[in-house]
Amino acid sequence: MRADATRERDQLAASFTAQIAVLESARDDLRARAEHAEADGERARAAEETARAERGQLRAAAAAFLAACEQALDEPARRLIEGAAAGLRAATGDQAPGPAPRRGRSKRTT
Repeated sequence: MRADATRERDQLAASFTAQIAVLESARDDLRARAEHAEADGERARAAEETARAERGQLRAAAAAFLAACEQALDEPARRLIEGAAAGLRAATGDQAPGPAPRRGRSKRTT
């Protein structure tokens, strides 16, 4: 009977050791997956920040371009561009700059 108890105890110990090994392996796998997920999240945050900065740069460039176009045009063309620019500014959330200075046309006599 003592031999049976010893054998049963050894079998239980081996079973518990195997279960511990499985649990440790699962823990290590979950830890690795968590680290990968954290790294993926950091990459996604960095990509989002880059995209946000690029979008801001594009908005600023578009606003500067529109302002330059409005200043470079004569009055009838300026009204057309201002109308188109208003839609673009509304879409991007930008405000129109103050009125562009009017350029007088010099009259040349020939």
